[in-house]
Amino acid sequence: MDYIMYLILAVAVIMIASIFVRRRYRKLIQEKMESFGGMQLSCTSQYGIFGVGPYESAGKYHTVYKLRYMLNGEVREGWVKFSIFSKPDWRL
Repeated sequence: MDYIMYLILAVAVIMIASIFVRRRYRKLIQEKMESFGGMQLSCTSQYGIFGVGPYESAGKYHTVYKLRYMLNGEVREGWVKFSIFSKPDWRL
């Protein structure tokens, strides 16, 4: 019975950590947009087995976001890949 409680606790911790990580990624995206005067229009998570967008490898430990933003009155599209092991890879 104890192992079930540990399993439930582990799942809860992973879910809470995931929520905080995603919030952190969204905050970093917003800060990046503000740093060069862009206005974020949309930000969606993208998933794929064989790569996503401009990234050939976007595996288990990566989170990729597709961005739409406005800069100088022009709507643009960009990408960012976050990883546990490296800095964000921006393609704006």
